[in-house]
Amino acid sequence: MKASELIRQIVVPNHGSNEIGKGLELKIKKDAGIR
Repeated sequence: MKASELIRQIVVPNHGSNEIGKGLELKIKKDAGIR
C-alpha cells in the first residue's frame, strides 16, 4: 500500500472531505520530498 492511499484512508473518513485529503496528501508528499 502506498503512503498516499494510507493517508486518504485516514483523512477522508475523519473529515468526510476529499478536498482536505488531497491537500494533506500533497503537503505530506512535499514534506517527504524535502527529507
